[in-house]
Amino acid sequence: MMFSLRLSFILVFSFFIVSFFDSIAQGATNSQLASQIEKTLKKYKIDKSELGLWVGNSQSETITSVNATRAFQPASIAKVITAGVVLKLLGPSVKLKSKLVSNSPEKAGKLSGNLYFVGSGDPGFVSEKMWYLVNEFRRNNITEIEGDLVIDDSLFDDVRISSSREDSRVDRAYDAPVGAASFNWNSVNVFVRPTRPGEKAQVTIDPESEYIELVNNAKTTNGGDCQVNVERTRSSKIGDMIRVSGSISKDCPEKVIYKNITNPPIWLGFNLKSFLLQRGIKVGGTVKTGKAPNGARELAFVESEPLRLQVENMMKFSNNYIAEMLTKLLAAQTKSPASLDQGIKVIQSELVQLGFSKAEIRFENPSGLTLENAISPSALGRFLAQTQKDFSTFAEFLSSFPVAGVDGTLKSRLNGFRRQVRAKTGLMKNAGIVSLAGYMKTQSDDELTFVLMYNHRKSISDVSRVWQCFDDIIADILKAS
Repeated sequence: MMFSLRLSFILVFSFFIVSFFDSIAQGATNSQLASQIEKTLKKYKIDKSELGLWVGNSQSETITSVNATRAFQPASIAKVITAGVVLKLLGPSVKLKSKLVSNSPEKAGKLSGNLYFVGSGDPGFVSEKMWYLVNEFRRNNITEIEGDLVIDDSLFDDVRISSSREDSRVDRAYDAPVGAASFNWNSVNVFVRPTRPGEKAQVTIDPESEYIELVNNAKTTNGGDCQVNVERTRSSKIGDMIRVSGSISKDCPEKVIYKNITNPPIWLGFNLKSFLLQRGIKVGGTVKTGKAPNGARELAFVESEPLRLQVENMMKFSNNYIAEMLTKLLAAQTKSPASLDQGIKVIQSELVQLGFSKAEIRFENPSGLTLENAISPSALGRFLAQTQKDFSTFAEFLSSFPVAGVDGTLKSRLNGFRRQVRAKTGLMKNAGIVSLAGYMKTQSDDELTFVLMYNHRKSISDVSRVWQCFDDIIADILKAS
């Protein structure tokens, strides 16, 4: 008995001694890491007071931090929260169903009334999905629609641009409007190719439809650069105008420029009309918006990609349009027409359920394209750590992040640590915001969570300097771990 007690004492004492010295060693390592990070900040002339940093393990224990409890404007790493909540509340495998319906009789290949497209809020309803839907419809042996093409986008409200986005509107694809009936990311591809010197450049719109009015004033030259000006404005006719001007050298390769459109349901409707015509189906009426009648019979449908792939597209390419579409889908689970504000309240409620206060996370826009969001690095780090413990969605959540040196917005970064880092990037250059948040795998096979946020408060002329500083800090952490 006495021997057993002595042995127990020795084992317990040994455990505490080992733990004590491990703690001292870890403390020394963390101190060295903090010192190295200070050197990195000085090297790149980054003011420490403008930086937020939190690094922790999966138990949310802090390894090192800088201003970690102070709220910073996050830019696009706000999508980390959007992705986590959407996957948890909607589920990774859910699919959305877009369909064609009618309550009109058909006879001898003719539909005597209107054909309705019922939008499902699918952010990934693109040309391939449209072709599938039209081919499904064609098997009804209908070759003529005598009525109108009516686009039902009533699942969402008709607020296309969130008031929480930046005030200034641009025609870039990343600032696309949203709607329950949306098509091709609500953006158009403009291809510009040189021809012979002195002649107009060749301009192709994809997808082509009556919605876009093209004005091509671009010239091909013998020499010069490969820059042309492409501007999207409202058309006096049906939809939007694409105006191409400037010059392009005969030696330049083809260029593609992406521009958003302004009226999602009408944009979808005219493209649907074009696709139907290409399959030999005439539309006698016009394209307009309206609600499908109750009890209308389904003539064709197409399912979206599973939600996990929608989230992946949002995260890897920082797609603001998808972020807002998915947030409206959260609201649509309980109320229609769904608004972005309602969807944001769903996310805010989930954050409260997870134990976050408004002082830690002020969440006002799901894409991060705003100055109204404010998040502390430690809070976002805890969110990442908590999501890591959710077996039901973490695999899909992690796979949605850009992978260092491989894909997305990290394809050309952190090449020395290829596949060791998965992180969401954030940038609002004119507001002086740069951010990075995600997970890293250390040489000792530990998984760490990290958040980096830089708020300079004014426009940054050399973003690459901040990116390189962030990448070197990641290297500092991995080398110390």
